[in-house]
Order: sequence, then C-alpha cells, then structure tokens
Amino acid sequence: MYQMSNIRHVHLEPSTLCNAACPMCPRNLFGRTSPGLVQTSLTAEQIASIFPAEVAGGLRGVDFCGSYGEPVLAPALFDIVSYFREHSPTARLVIYSNGGVRSNRWWHELADRLGRPARVVFGFDGSDRVSSVYRRSVDFEKALSNATAFIKAGGEAQWDFLVFRHNEHQVDAAEELSRRLGFVDFQAKKSGRFVRSAMEYVAELDGEHDIESFPVHDPDGTVVGSLEPPALPRWRNASTATVEELMRDDRSLQQMLDLTPIACRAIEDSSIFVGAQGLVFPCCQTYTAATLPSVTRDPRNDTQLQELIESLGGFETLDALRVGLRAAVESPTMTAIKQSWDETSIAEGRLKVCARVCGALQTFKKQFSSEELVPGPAGYLVGGAS
Repeated sequence: MYQMSNIRHVHLEPSTLCNAACPMCPRNLFGRTSPGLVQTSLTAEQIASIFPAEVAGGLRGVDFCGSYGEPVLAPALFDIVSYFREHSPTARLVIYSNGGVRSNRWWHELADRLGRPARVVFGFDGSDRVSSVYRRSVDFEKALSNATAFIKAGGEAQWDFLVFRHNEHQVDAAEELSRRLGFVDFQAKKSGRFVRSAMEYVAELDGEHDIESFPVHDPDGTVVGSLEPPALPRWRNASTATVEELMRDDRSLQQMLDLTPIACRAIEDSSIFVGAQGLVFPCCQTYTAATLPSVTRDPRNDTQLQELIESLGGFETLDALRVGLRAAVESPTMTAIKQSWDETSIAEGRLKVCARVCGALQTFKKQFSSEELVPGPAGYLVGGAS
C-alpha cells in the first residue's frame, strides 16, 4: 500500500513553466500551450512545508522532472536543491532538462549547489540542430553550451536522445560527441508515446488509432510536419510490435488492458510523485491521466481517474500543501488506485493508465537502454551508472 513510512524516493515537478513546445508533450496542444494548464512553480517555503526536515532526511533520491514543465524555470530551484541537499546530504538528486534556458554562469552555480551524488539529464535529440525538430523553440547551440558549462564546473551529466525516424541516423554521432564533451552516460531512448493513441483519445490525431505518425503544428495550428517512429527495429519501443498485433482485433487490445497483471513501479520503488501545485500521486503517469482532461479542457480525454478522485473527496485530498504529505499519500484515492487493479476489467473500475503503463506492455520502462537509467531509485545508491 501507499504509506508515508515507506517513501524513500520522490519524483518532483518544480514548475509547469516551459520554454519548449515538444509536440507529444501533454502540456502542448496543436502547437500551443494547453488552455487549462495552470502555469506555476513551487517555492522553497512550499517545499519545506511538504517535506519537513524529518521527511526530507529520510529520502534517498529526488528526481526533478514532472509532466508539464521545465524544472530549470522554477525561480526557487537553487533554494529547493539546497534544502534537499542540507537535510538529506546523501540523497541522489537528478534534474531533467532541455538545457535551453539560463546562462552558462547559472549552470556553473547549479553544479556547485547540487553536489554529489547528483546529475543533470539533458534531452538532446540529435547531434546538431536536428534536435530542435522535436525540442521545438529550444536553441540547440545554447543548450549544448549550457551543458558544457555544467560539466566543466564539475557537474555529472547524462545525454538522453529520443529516437525518431528523422534523427536515427545521428545516434552514433551524438554518442561520440557526448563522450568528447564529458557526459558520463548516453542513452538512446525508444519512445513509447506512439502507441498511446491505440488505447486512449489523442486530440491531435482526432481519435484515430495511428501509431506510425504524429502531426507537428505551428503555434497557429498549421500542420508543418510529422513525427514518425524509427525505421530501424533496434530503436523502436518493444511494445510497438505487441500493440500492432493486438490492434488487428480491438477485443484483444481491450482484453490485454482488462487482464494484464499490474506491477506498480511506484510501490516497488517506494516512490511518490508531487506536482507543481502540491498534488500527490503514485507517479507522473497517474498525475497526467488525472489532470489532462482539465488541462486540455477536452471531455474526450479519459476521465476515469478524475472521476474516481472526485468521488472520494476531490483533488483537495491529494493536495499536500493543504492536507499535508502524509494525509495525501495515505488518502482514500491512493488506496482506491491500488484496489482498482483487482477489478476484472476497465469497465468495472480497473484503471486504464495503470494497465497501460505497468501492465504487460511496460511502454514506459521499455524506453530505457538499461535498468540503471530508468528514472527512479535504481541508480541513486551508486551515484550514477558510467
């Protein structure tokens, strides 16, 4: 069960602000920021309220990432990092960033603030400006300069490369560049986002179950291109072939969601997720599933988890800034999420998001080239894989 005494790892969303416009990110819709997204950042005072010293001191790892924002844009990030480092000096702190904001000087100071064990995972999807095909509005040269400044200041950096058809020819060159610049790890990620439309409504696809293409929009809503999964099998998410087979018969796909055993990574990892408004969930996937209908203001999104939360007291019961972290972690909603896995079908209340992400498909986990690079506590005890 989700119990406060078990929590050893936190996935934290410091901010919902972002400089990028990545087409497949849940914050964006038809080339623009989703209309219902509350753009905000956690303050140092709020962090101290959610994670008092005795709680922060028990943590072995904190990942700064989230679903809707760029962590580096949180105005209080330095103070938040310093707070965790002070109260949990051995915790492994990991920041995920596109690298395209702040100055070289800022990144130099971040290296000092983070200390060790810690690293920054930079999302660069190419060895040159090709990266900006997906990381739209991110200046690759500026981002790479910031990463280099961080490394030169003694920071430990990892290069994550999301592989698409338009950039798969650059994977080897990017890995070689990462070595020359001093990155300690390079990871070619096999995105599982293409298969999402087979199981859920996706507005940009107008409900079509297309797992081979995703449209790219300009801010005015004009389609200016498309994203496609890699052509080479070695770079495709292993779940893709399974989904393609199941899609030949809609009943087979539904049966998989209804019957697949669910092994919750949050429980296995003694981890929780805390969003930029203080909302507590098992993971970023459940957080996104619960908030997306309000963020997009589109009722065609799956409202299953949202309706469950509202039936058990509403989102206020998950707000750690209002009820405290313990009450949120041990709330009726968190208990109900776990109990839903025993239901016999999605129609009977089994949560679709849990079946999709932590069932047999394992679309999220299968993105990563090794267990040590999966976000969460896998590598924090040794200070990183190299």
